Amino acid sequence: MAVKVVSEAPLKTRQVTCCKCCYRLEYTGIDVKSDWRSDGEGGRDEHFWIDCPKCKETVAVPRWSMRD
Repeated sequence: MAVKVVSEAPLKTRQVTCCKCCYRLEYTGIDVKSDWRSDGEGGRDEHFWIDCPKCKETVAVPRWSMRD
């Protein structure tokens, strides 16, 4: 059997703990969702999160960068 490439870029993973069910989750940049929300001072901030597959809770994650 030969080695084959299954992704054009290396997949980096990170881990986070869900604050509702306490399961440890591993995710990649493909899993991260984002949107822009009001910062309360007239500006906007970008927020990043994943959805916990166990309890469906929204779990905040740090900004994702493929260079990290």
